Amino acid sequence: MRVKSRITNHESRISIFIQAGGQSSRMGQNKALLPLGDQTCIERVLAVAKQISTPVTIVTNDPPPYQFLGCPIISDVYRGLGPLGGIHTILLHSPTDWALILGCDLPFVTADLLRYLIQSADDLDVVVPNSQDERLQPLCALYARRCLSEVVRLIESGEAKPRALLSRVRTRVIEWSEISSLPGAEMFFFDMNTPESHKEALAFFHT
Repeated sequence: MRVKSRITNHESRISIFIQAGGQSSRMGQNKALLPLGDQTCIERVLAVAKQISTPVTIVTNDPPPYQFLGCPIISDVYRGLGPLGGIHTILLHSPTDWALILGCDLPFVTADLLRYLIQSADDLDVVVPNSQDERLQPLCALYARRCLSEVVRLIESGEAKPRALLSRVRTRVIEWSEISSLPGAEMFFFDMNTPESHKEALAFFHT
């Protein structure tokens, strides 16, 4: 299956944000800046994002290491909340109806995958894919800006997990069977969280 490469009406209403937070505790160093071939991990994510829309905004509480990317940078309003805090910041700053959120550690995502999510967004609040092992991917997902009020309610109630938002708004889960035939699908959600997984990813780019 191939997703049409034309820019859709949806894409003109979408802003893209790369979430570069997280402690990278299992990796032992900042995974966003790890080399993969001739680029860093986050540069590979950024290159794919720019095929959909520009500019792309980086979300981080430590801006200096990312200034070389030449992108706008914003920081969390609520610190220490993890992904839900990042989603709040993104929806608060999004200039468009929709925000496409990507984790900095997804070097194998493709424009075809992102366009599939975008084309599935009619009359919904969130579009989130399921991985092959049936794990939701909230940091490779599309969020409507109107979700912001619900995100605020969750944060104020002490919730920090994106999954709680998905159950409270109109969410479409893109099942693995819908995207498994896209080129490169088996690597879309490769979990690069340890030195061993980084070596695996490096091997891919050196083949």
